[in-house]
Amino acid sequence: MRRKISAVGLIFVVVIGINLWNLVAAEGGDAEKEEDESYDNEHDHRRLDEEDDGGPSWQIQAFTPVACTLLVMGYLVPLLCYTHGKHNPAVDAEMKAECAALSKRYGPVSLSFTSVSANPKHAGSAVMPPLLKSAQLKPDVQVTDAEDHEEAEEEEDVEVIAVGDKRISIRTSVLEEKATACNMLCCYVDELKDGFLPYLQPVVETMVPLLDFYFHEDVRKAAVASLPDILRAGKAAMLKQCVAPTGQTVDAAYFRQLVGYVVPPLIKALSKEPEVEIQAAMLESLADCAGVAGEHISEHIAAMIEEFQSTLKGSLERRAERNKRAGTEDFDAEEMEALTDEQAAEDEVFDQFAECVGSLLRSLHAPVLPALEPLLAQFVAPMLGPDRSPEERRIAICVFDDVMEHASDGGASLRYLDGFAGPCLAGCTDADADVRQASVYGVGVMAEKLGQAFAPHVPASLQTLAQVIQAPDARGEENVNATENAISSLGKICEFQRACIPGPESVVPQWLSMLPLTEDKVEARAVHTQLVRMLEANDPHLLGPNSEHLGSVVKVFATALPTAGLSEKLQLCTVECAGKMKALLMQMQGSVPPETLTRAWSAITPEQQQALQQAMQA
Repeated sequence: MRRKISAVGLIFVVVIGINLWNLVAAEGGDAEKEEDESYDNEHDHRRLDEEDDGGPSWQIQAFTPVACTLLVMGYLVPLLCYTHGKHNPAVDAEMKAECAALSKRYGPVSLSFTSVSANPKHAGSAVMPPLLKSAQLKPDVQVTDAEDHEEAEEEEDVEVIAVGDKRISIRTSVLEEKATACNMLCCYVDELKDGFLPYLQPVVETMVPLLDFYFHEDVRKAAVASLPDILRAGKAAMLKQCVAPTGQTVDAAYFRQLVGYVVPPLIKALSKEPEVEIQAAMLESLADCAGVAGEHISEHIAAMIEEFQSTLKGSLERRAERNKRAGTEDFDAEEMEALTDEQAAEDEVFDQFAECVGSLLRSLHAPVLPALEPLLAQFVAPMLGPDRSPEERRIAICVFDDVMEHASDGGASLRYLDGFAGPCLAGCTDADADVRQASVYGVGVMAEKLGQAFAPHVPASLQTLAQVIQAPDARGEENVNATENAISSLGKICEFQRACIPGPESVVPQWLSMLPLTEDKVEARAVHTQLVRMLEANDPHLLGPNSEHLGSVVKVFATALPTAGLSEKLQLCTVECAGKMKALLMQMQGSVPPETLTRAWSAITPEQQQALQQAMQA
């Protein structure tokens, strides 16, 4: 008999959890007031311990509805998943998935309460131990002679592969259970961060060996995806100086050891990975790991560079073979479609390689350039050529953007200026919107980071950026991000290359009139912060001699300031920038003539005036 969980059953579990939370919050509040201890109004931190004849021993660090719900589920999972003493894997998997979904929906919650005794009289195990057990399942594989099974009836959950005179049988249900468990562990470690510390070691010891688990792609993908989150969890625990279950304080040495445990196997797995799609995923994971690891990634640079060269060489060879195949007489439309998909997969490999380079540059800056030089010269620089595909050109431009942005200390990136400036300026008017966006961004980076070395390129940059900004369809859906990046780059030229601008008294106010930026939120925050910085410095060209451009400033503030309290996806200015905007507006009320203020205020709509007043009072 198989018992299924109904929606009513799940609601019952949730209601029990929420009521338990309310009960403990009510009873614990009075008791805690009697003790002379500080407590957090947002999360009521308590510790519960119970040791009774091998019974449960657990700790709840945050009583929230999801924590209590997971706790109750921890006890109900065994009861619901066993019927007449027999395990029901379908229900077990469903319940574990519900736990993972709750964790993802409600965010960080300590998992320390899931360490429940496996003693049967206490309702068995909770969520994490059986989840780890499922993730650690060995593949059920049998190799027999093909002739022995010619008339045998094949089972539903068994996949059979004939290799010569042998018959390989793989039980897929085991692999699917393993893949599901690995994906759930990814969810937990991603959402719980340092709250996952009690299980970090067993999970990393489970996931790393699965990087070359060739029986099931989803298992490998889950293992690959989990590694950056494992490092993030370890880093968060280090910053909070958490204590691991072993009693060791999570410090820099612990985190360095964790990086050393994760990164080398990932590099090695990349060298053996047969699937192009998973190669790209591994490069993406490696880029993420490098970003989280910071300076600790420097110990693994040599191995990374060597593997990058091998991976990119293999990709180029596959491209050449496909192009050769496309030139044959019998090459048809169906093969062309397949080739296009394969080419896109190879582009993703190069794209993620570019992410790796950017991540290394952000972590290590100019000192890593000598190690990257062979890769830049052999693989990246040739992709700047006009004969290369738009995707290849975008990737190459993005790589050199990162070089200019993160490795210009001491003039280290100047050696690439002459080779990059031309293709970058040409890319600003490219037919491909992504190439345009990467190119105009690069112009701004060079203007900011290269100082006088970029001065000869300023006139051409101004002309090119004007073309992008003033194009008839500049604000179209496909082009708006490139346009806003072009406006951002124009602002950087105005701030950092002012001496090279012909007629800055007209160019700077023109730039101001193009604000606010509203679509590219990252650039919007950067540009609006720049505007505040220029106002604080009493920029001589920004407002005009009689503050006639103050209305443009008020318009920007009225649009950006009310968004400061929103999520990062919606913010047009940071909270810090919003505070400075308020201070500037208050300062203007005492220093700017009333008629000028009135004229500036009339530049915005009544709705914007009301929103700005509310933001000022917040």
